[in-house]
Parts: sequence; structure tokens; C-alpha cells
Amino acid sequence: MPRRTKQEALETKNKILMSALETFYDRGYTRSSLVDIAERIGLTKGAVYWHFKNKQDLLMSLAQEMEAKGAAALYGRVTNLNNLADLKHLMVEYGKLFVDDASFRRYYYVLAFRMEWNEDLLCVKELFDKQQEEFTETIVSSLQACRNAGELEPLIDVRVAAAGLYAMVDGLIIDAIANTEDAAALPDHIDQTVTIYFRGLRSPQPDPQ
Repeated sequence: MPRRTKQEALETKNKILMSALETFYDRGYTRSSLVDIAERIGLTKGAVYWHFKNKQDLLMSLAQEMEAKGAAALYGRVTNLNNLADLKHLMVEYGKLFVDDASFRRYYYVLAFRMEWNEDLLCVKELFDKQQEEFTETIVSSLQACRNAGELEPLIDVRVAAAGLYAMVDGLIIDAIANTEDAAALPDHIDQTVTIYFRGLRSPQPDPQ
């Protein structure tokens, strides 16, 4: 019986998180209340408070859940990052997350267009910044491996190249989720754009004799 009660509590918590996501998506974070989130799934405000201290705590829990879900999905699809083809595959699969999972697409939309960041939310922003830094470091490591293998122009600063690649792909993602009718084409757009970007990073090939 206690085990079932624990499972039920977990299911309720997950329902609250998804209700929060939908509510933030529809109304924006600032204009959403715990009452709005509770009523959406037929709960009382007190039931929400049983799981979360306040709206900021709820947002942080939602962010942790979605970031972990996204990372697990992405790195479950991509296991090798030894060359530029692998790295392009990583970026394309990153884009596919937003096509395959509507909740992830809505989550990113909330971050980009439905938030009014203030000091009360600094801890949440720090989480996003950390995730971005970790992803960028993954790109840096991959580019270093590519340079060591002779795929990249030797003098290229891999950190600058990584920052540019991340910013470019992130921009394509934000544009796609802002114009949902174009979202399905996102992986192809990333594929083509990264291909062009990598042409400028590659070591020149020797002329055939």
C-alpha cells in the first residue's frame, strides 16, 4: 500500500508539471498562478503546494525534468562524436527533439517567448546556463578531436567555432518553434546549414597529382 501511494504521488507530481507547462505556454509564466495550474487538472491549490513550495520551485522542477529528458533522448541517439559527420548528426538529432516531442517544443517556447526573467528566477536561469555550457563543451571536445584528426584547419579556435555552431543551431530552433508550421523541416534546415558551416572549418584538401 505505501508503495502504491508513493507511485500515485509521483504520477500526481508529473501531472502538475505537465499542467504547468501547458499553462505557462498558454498564459505566460508571470500571468499563470498555482490555481490556474491546479484547476487545469482538477486539483486544489493545496494539492500543488503539497508537491511544490511555490511557482518558482515548480518552474525549477519542470526545467530539471525537461532538461534531463532531453539529454537522455539526445545522447541515447548519438554515441560517437569523433568526426564532423558525428557532430553534424548530434546537431540534427538535437533539432529532431523539437519535432518528435511536442512537450519539449512547448517547453523551449516558454523559455524563449513566455518568460519575464527577474532576480527571483536566477536559480532557474543558472540551470539553463549550465546546460548550455555543458552542451557547448561537448561540441568543443568533438571539434578538438576533429582538429587532431586533421579534419579542421589547424589554426581554428575550436571554442569560437563551437560557440558559433551552437548559436546558429539554437537560432534555427527558436525560429522553428516560433513558426510551428515550419517545425517539421527543422532537422533538414540544420543539416544543410551545418554542412555549409563546416565547409569553412575544414582543412583544405591537397590537389590531386
